[in-house]
Amino acid sequence: MRWWNSLSFSEKALALLIGLIFIGILGKIGTVLPLLVIIAVLSYVLKDDRRQNTNQQGESYKQQWQSTHTPQQTSRYPRDIQPHALTAVRRAGLDPKSVQILTVDIGVMSFHGDASPVIHRTWPVDDDCDYIQPFIQLRVPRNAAGTIAFEIFDKNGELVFMHEDEYQLQTGTNLVVPAARLPVHDEQDNNGTWEMRVSVGNIIIARHEFGWEATEAPDFRRHVGEDGEISSELRAALYNSRIEQLSIDDLLADQEDDQQQAAH
Repeated sequence: MRWWNSLSFSEKALALLIGLIFIGILGKIGTVLPLLVIIAVLSYVLKDDRRQNTNQQGESYKQQWQSTHTPQQTSRYPRDIQPHALTAVRRAGLDPKSVQILTVDIGVMSFHGDASPVIHRTWPVDDDCDYIQPFIQLRVPRNAAGTIAFEIFDKNGELVFMHEDEYQLQTGTNLVVPAARLPVHDEQDNNGTWEMRVSVGNIIIARHEFGWEATEAPDFRRHVGEDGEISSELRAALYNSRIEQLSIDDLLADQEDDQQQAAH
């Protein structure tokens, strides 16, 4: 009976007591027998309530255990990942959900004389800058070491920049900045969309596209947004790379030295 099960212990006891007294009066039963019956019934009710309370406590404990031991479903992507970085990963033909080395940020920095470098993630690069330098932030599940290569192609698909080096990646996020910059010259055709490719070993892990902005355009560096201001982490990475102001003659001289060493 649902109505009986819905009653509390005190309500059940009171109902039984009233019922037995009423039966005793009608049957003219002595006072001892009803008292014994009352005690027996109350003992049974108390035992039944204890059993129900034990079951409820067991179910509560089971739910609490499941809530604390069941893995929580969280987003596959970290909150600090940049949307354009996911686009770069997919453009490389990879699935961000399954890669071991995940690109969480990518872009280039532009340099204007002695001024602080400007970050370009989605903003176009000012074509009167002196140099541009790529960067990438990678997230790995464990320590790893390997060769990371940076390549930049112009709008015609011509390779205009290439640098590779050995890097030690630590578990978590790693900011990687190559120790080289691409000089920007007036004779360069900076129109259209350029592409930066980042490879680990022989696998391209990101393909990031960026454009250029004419010097007569408004100074975008005055705007507030994701791009523009250089972070302390990136500033430290630039310092550690120890890059000097490179000219095209310097680059050609380095290339000739490498060729002479290879010949010997």
